[in-house]
Amino acid sequence: MFKIESIKYNFGSKIIFEDVNLDFSSEKTYGIVGANGVGKTTLFRVLAGQYKSRSGKMTWMDKPLSRKEISFLPTDPFFYPYMNGREYLSIIITAPEKLEQAIQMSKSLNLNLSQIVDTYSTGMKKKLAFIGNYIQNRPIAIYDEPFNGVDLESNELLCSFLKEKKEGHLTLLSSHILSMLDEVCDEILHIEEGYKITTYMPNQFSDLKQHIKTRLGI
Repeated sequence: MFKIESIKYNFGSKIIFEDVNLDFSSEKTYGIVGANGVGKTTLFRVLAGQYKSRSGKMTWMDKPLSRKEISFLPTDPFFYPYMNGREYLSIIITAPEKLEQAIQMSKSLNLNLSQIVDTYSTGMKKKLAFIGNYIQNRPIAIYDEPFNGVDLESNELLCSFLKEKKEGHLTLLSSHILSMLDEVCDEILHIEEGYKITTYMPNQFSDLKQHIKTRLGI
């Protein structure tokens, strides 16, 4: 169980969220959705330890959360210049057997690891960073917009990889592509203005789509 109790974050005098309480169960995949600017990425960065919560606490399996228990794929992953794909994975992944697994994933995603990462398209960079995050195999994996810019066939493979990794793991991911979340998520959390969070179960996913359409007046 990943438990979040009364966390708060603000930029200066602007409160992004406060008194947020969430419980995430292991061996489940949770989607996080909401309009741009509502605070999804900020929440992920707080959970991953990149931003410090102003209050509250986070625990994993009833113990204080350690950053070593979380892997985080940001929307715009950072890559060192003049590095090829294989060199990037070699830095992220040190165990030879895991590196070989990453190479096999790269082949299935049609990713040329001998190519300089600076020359990759946005989708290629996202696939490379996804592999590095996935192979770390930490108990909690966070993916911020993993499907953006990725071709349709590769997105189906990413979904397949996410479905395979359930036992002993918890996955949180955000996306504006609801159809991808429908495919992989056990629950979807919708964040609205004022940081109002509504949870939707699989049999309610169509209700979420209708709620969004109603808000848009379509």
